[in-house]
Amino acid sequence: MNDTTIPCYFLKENNIVLSAHEVNYSIQHKLIYLKDLGEIVDMSLNKYPNDERLLELALNLLSDSFYVDTDIGLLSSTLCETTCEPKSVRNKWRYIILSWLYENRTDSSADYDSINKIYADFDYPEDMESFISYMPAHYDTEKLGYDNILHNWKEYLDTHRHLIE
Repeated sequence: MNDTTIPCYFLKENNIVLSAHEVNYSIQHKLIYLKDLGEIVDMSLNKYPNDERLLELALNLLSDSFYVDTDIGLLSSTLCETTCEPKSVRNKWRYIILSWLYENRTDSSADYDSINKIYADFDYPEDMESFISYMPAHYDTEKLGYDNILHNWKEYLDTHRHLIE
């Protein structure tokens, strides 16, 4: 997918809690550092204390009795049975990545490249078109170029914040 890895501190600072599906998705797509997995699961269990998949993962982490193959995700009977990627999981991770990139932008053409890559990796979602560098503007605007993209990117993040709440 992409080459952006989200550190645990960013999830904490933004109060982002992941479900078992979202944890599995992040492992499959190498979106988190595996060294942060225990802390991420701990945060998730605070919100989802009765989630059997998270409890199983926590127990496996504590006993060092599991193996993570990032090509297929967690090798666990309960987590591997969910091979589908619900749209809500993909949308939440897309939002998290775009938020991370926005907060860590370089105000250069590298930002265009990062956004364009996310756009492609997530199958060209329509709600991102307004801040894709090679897409035509959807409406008249006083802002041009990078300022317009930055404005529309921020607007997307503000509008879609509910995805992480």
